[in-house]
Amino acid sequence: MKTVIAERWIEGVVLAWLVIAALLLAQRIGMVEHFFLTDTDDNLRMAQVRAWLDGQAWYDLRQYRLAPPGGYDIHWSRLVDLPIAGLILLLTPVLGSGEAERWAAALAPFIPLCLTLFALALVARRVIAPAAWPLVMFGLMFSSIAIGMFFPLRIDHHGWQIAMVSWVMAGLVDPQRRRGGVIAGLATALSLVIGLEMLVFLALLGCGVVLGWVARPEERERLAGYAVSLGGAGALGFVIFASEANQSLRCDAFTPVWLADILIAGALALLLAWRNPVRWQTRLAFAALAGGVLAAFHALAFPACLSRLEGVPPDVAALWLDRVNEARSILTHSPSLQLRTFSVILAGLIGYGLLIASARSDVERMRKALLLSVPALFSTALLFWQLRAAPAAQLFAIPGAAALIWLAMPKFWNSGNVIVRTLGVSALFSVGIGALPQVIGQYMPKNAVEKARATTPPTSLSCNAPSSLRMLNAAEPGVMFAHIDLGPKILVQTHHDATSGPYHRGWREIGVMMRTWQAEPEEARAAIEQRADYLLICDDARYSRRTAQQRRLANSLKREVPGWLEPVELPERAPFRLYRVRAPENSSPDRR
Repeated sequence: MKTVIAERWIEGVVLAWLVIAALLLAQRIGMVEHFFLTDTDDNLRMAQVRAWLDGQAWYDLRQYRLAPPGGYDIHWSRLVDLPIAGLILLLTPVLGSGEAERWAAALAPFIPLCLTLFALALVARRVIAPAAWPLVMFGLMFSSIAIGMFFPLRIDHHGWQIAMVSWVMAGLVDPQRRRGGVIAGLATALSLVIGLEMLVFLALLGCGVVLGWVARPEERERLAGYAVSLGGAGALGFVIFASEANQSLRCDAFTPVWLADILIAGALALLLAWRNPVRWQTRLAFAALAGGVLAAFHALAFPACLSRLEGVPPDVAALWLDRVNEARSILTHSPSLQLRTFSVILAGLIGYGLLIASARSDVERMRKALLLSVPALFSTALLFWQLRAAPAAQLFAIPGAAALIWLAMPKFWNSGNVIVRTLGVSALFSVGIGALPQVIGQYMPKNAVEKARATTPPTSLSCNAPSSLRMLNAAEPGVMFAHIDLGPKILVQTHHDATSGPYHRGWREIGVMMRTWQAEPEEARAAIEQRADYLLICDDARYSRRTAQQRRLANSLKREVPGWLEPVELPERAPFRLYRVRAPENSSPDRR
């Protein structure tokens, strides 16, 4: 049986992909039917694709419907737009433009899902055993945060980032060293072209390539392949995908800053592989010298990029960025979320420990286990700083969790006690893949937001719901002064524009918006009149609880509506209050 599983792994991964995709689609079919893009980034991605298909230039990634007429500079790349736009163009002749958008958004996340499954299967085959690949399929399914990046309609770049990092992992453990290095370097470059979210982990894996060469001189082929593909793919990716705004020296995207870094890193790595000293001590000294040169170059050439990459001033960060859910430590979140996050991670760390212990006499297997376990441990530690490390932490843990099951299962399976054999096998498998903790997590204490979501009547409309947002189309097209999280959703679901969105290059508008919500109506008047035709307030309990620090203006308008605002009638069930801004005598021309 193991032989068949090992030999037919490609067909098996394709089958697993189809099954997982079908389950995810069935779970989210209602959201697909309503085109419910829940995340702000998914909405802006769709708005970006629409603008491109409507004629916006390839290198122009400015979103002109946010803070019109000047627009918002968005730091993303077009790379992730390509499959979405391709699916829309493919499906439009068959389904029509509206349905094509809906189904393109539903199916696009399954492309990086497929890539991730194949990469994880290769890692399991190369590090654990040829027949161990099915375990990582289950592990990804029950990694609640990582798998969430591949849900239908989850069209932003996070799923692609996970896919690229998984292929870096696969390249580092490839038995064909040169091929593995090329794959790892190519995936690293593509990940950076998409965005910098995985920068720390990619740097750590790159250090792993170098240290592997320090330990074993025959790893020079992997190092050389990594160096050439990293520099070459990075340069080509910059030429093809760097937007006009990203061709300047900025820290928050793949700009000349990071292009210079990876070109120098690639050149230094290639030089190390070419020299390839015999003694490991010399190789270590050369590697340390190369690392010091790279660090010194970055520090001297781009000192602004040694601190927070977003470039948001502290006062705006305190009002907004520091309050973002993913920017807070895992310790500040509910026990339910903590358990669901750590379920696969803890199993993975234990599994890596067993894998390292079992590989003491196998140098190559030990190298592979260490290469995977170090970023797994590091990403777990980062969770205590920011929750946004969770997808990477779960991804790195999945091979370790599979190793735990694979190595410990025989002890239970071969037990003479039938209770130990049956219950032990079941418990090990369910804990190892993270299934049991997911179930238990549903009954753990919840935080205020989760409680509000659970106690809100199901008949109550959410401000995020497409049906709610489309009620705003009853008003004449205009610019909406709304909370930043509603901005991208307004663009996709209505004919209105918005004054802001949660994107750090627009920090000036974000700062104005956050302060305006905390002001009394007369204090807020000038900022709103200068920017918007309408003031939009969400009264949904699930939404307003998250924005409690910004309710002063909303609460004041409940008591009295000033003369410069005119209430706009919406359908009775609408969760909004909408006010038309009366144009001042010295008003400027149409913002749109």
